Formats: sequence, structure tokens, C-alpha cells
Amino acid sequence: MSSLETVNIEAIIERQDGSLVVGDEEGVFFGSADMMQWRLSRPSWWAVMTLAENGSGRILAGTLGDGVYLTDDDGFSWEAGDLEGSWVTGLVVPDAVYCYASTRENGVFESRDGGVTWSPYNSGLFSHEVYDLYPGGDGHLYAATGEGVARTSYRVLMNDYLTPGFTLELNVPNPVRNGTVFGWSVPREGHARMVLHDVLGRRVRVEFDRRVSAGLYWHTVDATGLIPGTYFCVLTFEGEMLDRKFQVVR
Repeated sequence: MSSLETVNIEAIIERQDGSLVVGDEEGVFFGSADMMQWRLSRPSWWAVMTLAENGSGRILAGTLGDGVYLTDDDGFSWEAGDLEGSWVTGLVVPDAVYCYASTRENGVFESRDGGVTWSPYNSGLFSHEVYDLYPGGDGHLYAATGEGVARTSYRVLMNDYLTPGFTLELNVPNPVRNGTVFGWSVPREGHARMVLHDVLGRRVRVEFDRRVSAGLYWHTVDATGLIPGTYFCVLTFEGEMLDRKFQVVR
């Protein structure tokens, strides 16, 4: 039996490592995979309505009237997004960069920085009373509203995030604890290779080395085995090279 059997749970997710996170009117509980050990994180906002985890291990909590909060350290500290005052009813987090939040009164919002800043995403939405969001496998975002179901193609907008051509965007998050995501693109078919180097220029490991088609890509770097310090992510494509610096912290 779960040690949380008497708690009124509003939201629950399974993390990438198999552990659980649940939310209720008391706060956010971080639990073991066997549900026998739990730790309560109780910030000033308590009523949690929905939870999500992005590709880098960040937890997003949608609250009843206090917007979205973020934690990168399993709830020991929280950062408020700029949706203060919103009743958040749903969260969709397709990667470490983009996030979508539905609200009870102001429709859908989009974040392009992991949940810190948000902008309205309501073009064509016939009702701003949204009760939930669902990420369809066809690249569409579905919204359950007070007047029926609405649909939009959220991945079409994502394709505009990177400059066309050969690009390597800044990773999110940075500094990095567990993992981080790089967005990159290539203008045509060819051979792409991503390598991590330390601050002395020594190769740490090859992330990938393969032929790719033209388009936009996202790559998650697992930093759990890296010692704290400065690293460089180097992307090469058909004789061209780009690099980005990032920090690993513990």
C-alpha cells in the first residue's frame, strides 16, 4: 500500500528514472518507484492541479490560481513562471525548450524557454475556457474547452524557432545538472556529428555520428556522468562547424 493513500491526489507523473511525483492541495510529493518513500515539497503555493517533466528533468507544476512553477532540483527550490494569477488546468512539454499550458479563463499559453516566460497561444481558439491539453502523435495539440475540442499544429510553430540553415542553438537549461537539450538544424541531407569536449579541448564522448536529412532536430545530452565544469558541444556538418559552451553543476 502507498504511504500516500489518505492524500487527495490531483496530479501524478512517472519520471524518466521511474520515480513518481504527485500533487495535491498540500504541495508536491516526490516518491520512490515502489511508492513507499515520499518527501513533501510545500512552497507558498500549495494547490497543484497538473504536473509535467521536460527532457532535462525539470518538473513543472500547474497550480490553482498561482500559475506555473519550476524546479530543477527535485523540489528543494522553485521558480515562478510569469503566469501568476492563472488557474492552470493542463501542461504539455514536448521537449526541454517548448511548453504549453492551458488555463481556466485565458486559453492556452506557450513558453519557449522551458516554462519561465509565457505568451498567449490562442489563434483560432473558439473558447478561452480550457480544461485540459493533449499532445497528439500527429504533431497536433488538442485543447478540451467549454465549447468542444480545438486543435492546432504546435510543431509547425516549432519549426520557425531555429534559423533556416546550419544552426546550433543555445542549450536549455544551462547550467546543467542532469541533462540539457540542444536544438540544431541542417539545410540539406548530409553527415552530422556532435561531440562533447572539456575546457582543455579533450574529447569527452561522441553524442552522435550519422547521416541526416534536412530539417530541425533536438538532442538531449545526458550530463549525469559528467564532472562539474565547463564543456563545449561541437556540431559538424559537411565541413562546417559550430560550438556552444555550457556548464555542468551539482
